Amino acid sequence: MIASKRPLCLMTNDDGINANGLNALCSTVSQYADIVVVAPSSQRSACSHAVTLHDPIRMNKLGDMRFSLTGTPVDCVIIGMNKILQHKPDFIFSGINHGSNIGDDVHYSATVSAAYEGALKGIPSIAFSHMSSDVSHTFESEKKWIDTIAKWFLNATLPANIMINVNIPDVPASEIKGISVASLGKREYKDMLDERKDPQDNSYFWLGGEIFDKDVTPQSDCFAISQKKITITPLKTDITNYEQMEMVSSSLEKGILE
Repeated sequence: MIASKRPLCLMTNDDGINANGLNALCSTVSQYADIVVVAPSSQRSACSHAVTLHDPIRMNKLGDMRFSLTGTPVDCVIIGMNKILQHKPDFIFSGINHGSNIGDDVHYSATVSAAYEGALKGIPSIAFSHMSSDVSHTFESEKKWIDTIAKWFLNATLPANIMINVNIPDVPASEIKGISVASLGKREYKDMLDERKDPQDNSYFWLGGEIFDKDVTPQSDCFAISQKKITITPLKTDITNYEQMEMVSSSLEKGILE
């Protein structure tokens, strides 16, 4: 059971302070914990672990323990801890993102990076995403699943150096086949570069991407999502490839000697 003293959770996202996904997550978590919401004032998707260093970040208080920032999701975590709370929260929740964060998506995702920043600070952190990018989705039908995972996370004893990445399939909640603990799959995108001209005949670009390949190995999150399962993937902060350290060391010694 959750302890009688309610934990404190810092809530953020990358879709903006008014996003339905954030509201749904806050509604769920606030049943079991005290929350402070610090989220971007506008859409900041795909900015990964960006930190604002060369522009001012402006904060707007929208209500009791609810703030918006002109910065990135990682900025929100940093300012949330160091200015608004002035101490570490017990947990960080990021999301619910309108769009997937499976496989290679995690390298670009600001939703995941906000939780990753928490893990770097030794705070148990979790990111939620939904496979649909429909911003009008309210997550009413998935409440049971979100509630189940949130309660588990608040009660789990997890190492400080990991974060949890959750993805919900884009199917009716009645068709969800359960929860799968899965590894990151491989999800490749074909880069799309659209060059256009402004009224002064200067070039500008729109970037995008189209999925052309994804992992179908049974243990991957890509496969589990295709089987209509919610995926839970633990990610670690230490990304060292220990298996290759000896090979790199040997290659370096040979290269220097030669």
